[in-house]
Amino acid sequence: MKMRFVLFMSTVFMFLSIPTVYGYSDPVSMTLIWQFLASILVGLAFFYKSIKLWILKTFIKSKKNNQQ
Repeated sequence: MKMRFVLFMSTVFMFLSIPTVYGYSDPVSMTLIWQFLASILVGLAFFYKSIKLWILKTFIKSKKNNQQ
């Protein structure tokens, strides 16, 4: 599940970055953009469990509050 999520997010970020890469065609800008995207992916992969727990807690609390 974790690997599928990382692969999905990397695909999404690659597609989102296509206009940006073509808009800034010099090598320095492309390198900075890809480093930024890679840092986001690494952060998501590293903090996946804590992000998932936070999302679950948030939605579980809102469901309990709506039922009361």
